Amino acid sequence: MAVSVTVLLLEQCLKSCEDESDMVLAVTEGKLRCHWQLLSARCPALDVQSKASKAFDSEDRAVVQALLQWIYTGKMDLKLVHGREAEISSDRVAQLAQLLGMRDLVAMRQRLVRSWRREPSRGCIEPDLLRAYDQRSLSNTWFLCDAEGDGQLVYAGFLPLLAKASSFFSAMLSSRWTEKPTGSNKTEFKVGWDASVVERMIRFLHGGPSFVRNSHDLDQAAHCADFFGMPCLLAQSHNWIIEHLDRETAPRLWSYVESQPRLCLDWFQDRIFNEDTCMDADDACPVAILAGFDFHIQEFSAMADGDLDNWIPLFDLTPSLMFRLVASGGLDVHTSYLKLVISKFVCHKAPQEDQKATLRKLLPPAVLFNRELRDQVLGRASSSLRDFM
Repeated sequence: MAVSVTVLLLEQCLKSCEDESDMVLAVTEGKLRCHWQLLSARCPALDVQSKASKAFDSEDRAVVQALLQWIYTGKMDLKLVHGREAEISSDRVAQLAQLLGMRDLVAMRQRLVRSWRREPSRGCIEPDLLRAYDQRSLSNTWFLCDAEGDGQLVYAGFLPLLAKASSFFSAMLSSRWTEKPTGSNKTEFKVGWDASVVERMIRFLHGGPSFVRNSHDLDQAAHCADFFGMPCLLAQSHNWIIEHLDRETAPRLWSYVESQPRLCLDWFQDRIFNEDTCMDADDACPVAILAGFDFHIQEFSAMADGDLDNWIPLFDLTPSLMFRLVASGGLDVHTSYLKLVISKFVCHKAPQEDQKATLRKLLPPAVLFNRELRDQVLGRASSSLRDFM
């Protein structure tokens, strides 16, 4: 089950509770800190107006820790509740969740009893957070967006989430760049960006619809990632591209990934997102690039089956990507037909004066795209996809 950007961000909020939270829970063996706005969103029956609650008074520390982990991430460290008092502590976690009115109690019970006979039910972190966002109950902070001089207000939502997602918001929210309109308790920050884009971006972070809705949004996601210092938008672009690879669109999308410096390695060294969303651990390469490579290796024959004298989707590939495919030795295509495809590709892609030089780079002996010949020359040592990426 894929981990959402919202959950990854909330996991970081949980880890930094000791330094950035605003609610203290009195438990056995000390105190635990958390964010009262999030508890309010996730626990409908909890009275958090005073930023303290008797529901947790003298409660077992392990029980509350396990519950907080579920509230923030939808995950639970069973070592906290499956110790010597396993039945007592796990039952108490569920009882406390029921007392607080949590909507994903059934999913939590499945997790507590380790019920793997079927796919565990999803928690409702995103719906809870988005509901609270729409109810304007997560903060009194707004962004005054005036990219076109209209001065529209956009609700900020859960501020720790924004700070974890964006270096721009992190710097802004930790500064004094605020304005309070006379007679209002709202805190406003000026953001020179289109209000509809900012709202769509913030709703996405709070569990709302995908920021990238179609291929036209890919450029917008890249620009927002640049301006707001928000790598999760690039991770989401990668995920959207992977989900929409098909024989018609794959060459164009793969070429787009190659053409965008923002979608290359440097952006994805961020410790929150590289492992869970868009990086391949073995090849240290954005998975959209690897997914594009794999798709074209598997579907090349079908994609090359057409009127080669006219434009076909395969010809949307760049010459460098076509080189990676033929040089991999992984194309299951007869050599004579592959030469024909490459010849037609070069005719469509390269200026007439450059066609001979381009063709020489894509055909033997410059590349060994015959698997058997490649093994004879280079040996049978397996090569990583990284060698061709």
